Amino acid sequence: MPRNQQNDTERHKEVNQWIFIAPENAVCAPEGEDTESVFIKIPHPKTGKELQFLLSHSGDKVFEVLRFKEEPRSWFVEDSIQKDGSLHVITPIDPLFLILPYLTKFSQKFTTLEQLLVDEKHPSIGTLTGCISPDELLNICDVKGDDDLQVYRLNNDKTIAWLKTKVEQTADCVSSSGVHVSKGSQSATFVRSKRHSDASRGDYVRYAFGLVSDYLSLQWSESLKESLSITDDAQLSSPEAPPTKRAKVTDEIPEATEDYSKEFSKLTSKKENNKTSKKLTAAQKSLSKVDKKGMKSLSSFFGAGTKKTKKS
Repeated sequence: MPRNQQNDTERHKEVNQWIFIAPENAVCAPEGEDTESVFIKIPHPKTGKELQFLLSHSGDKVFEVLRFKEEPRSWFVEDSIQKDGSLHVITPIDPLFLILPYLTKFSQKFTTLEQLLVDEKHPSIGTLTGCISPDELLNICDVKGDDDLQVYRLNNDKTIAWLKTKVEQTADCVSSSGVHVSKGSQSATFVRSKRHSDASRGDYVRYAFGLVSDYLSLQWSESLKESLSITDDAQLSSPEAPPTKRAKVTDEIPEATEDYSKEFSKLTSKKENNKTSKKLTAAQKSLSKVDKKGMKSLSSFFGAGTKKTKKS
């Protein structure tokens, strides 16, 4: 199990457990090596908020840690019940996204990667130097120097070209995976659609742009959007059903939105059904003189799935 740098010196009386879904190379070192993966906290490239990431045992890969939490939920672990029912999903992330805000900040001068990733507020950002090769930096930077000392400076044109490639690759992956896309669902985790087979390439590109933008500042997101010729009023190539809501990914307990459980209990209760039926009959009598169509709509709303009663 990966260790947490901030808790190495702390001892807890009670043992905490978490449920992870992770690739093997993220948490398991090769046989014979005693190195461990390490949890680090660094700023998210879009929000600047310090979040948890995972540095591989070899220090050359970094993974994003996403936490899905809903209440009430718990886990059965062997013979015990784990009160924390959250699920942690560990996925690889391109470290260039994580250092792009730092490159943007010092875009007016050449500097070494080690000097670039110095942050007193977030010292763990310096551990990413082992995750980025000079060849990868060439995708978004101009470079000077030789093998002994190289300095880098952000190149805006290269960066936009690199981001566009990311969007195209993501669109290809989404399309081949059969993910359903619809208007306004660029950042959705799961989206359902009735006629997803008619989605155009532009639909997938817009969806992929939304996913990539989740790791970009507003400045870079707008520049990428303009480069891809994506407009706010872009329409899908075919009408689609509205997407389902995205499952929240957060470190906080998500707030409740709509709660239909109480109403559902009332409708399924025999006693409440009888009361509803009486009120409905009174409402139908009042509305029958005004609008029969309106009465029919009201009846279908309150009495869906029930047998029609004969008029008295």
